[in-house]
Amino acid sequence: MRAGLDLVSEALTELHGRFGSITDGQVASYIPVLARADANSFGIGVVSIAGHQYGARDVDVSFTLQSLSKPFVYALVLAERGLDGVTRWLGAEPSGEAFNAISLEPDTGRPANPMINAGAIVATALVSDGHPGRWHT
Repeated sequence: MRAGLDLVSEALTELHGRFGSITDGQVASYIPVLARADANSFGIGVVSIAGHQYGARDVDVSFTLQSLSKPFVYALVLAERGLDGVTRWLGAEPSGEAFNAISLEPDTGRPANPMINAGAIVATALVSDGHPGRWHT
């Protein structure tokens, strides 16, 4: 371990060293904010439950989460409402559809998958407004 780095920061720095030079792929151009992303920017950040922040390299560079937010929002509503409270409004079946597909269950009209946009919109609507017992729906 280098002087001045804790174990978490050291691990993140090591990961950045291993993966930071990968240049495969290209910046997405179909959404303007994605097209403006700097392909050379790469940071790794972690915040502990206690609020400790750790990072390597470009952690202060702002970026858009886009679909990366979907599993986190889904986990949040599952934690807040429970499985029964979520599946009333949102299915949990793998659809095999593209992320932007309009895939609704024929009988219920529920989105079949929380990881496609229609399902992610419903999951976001299910997030509590911060007042216990009061929901957006």
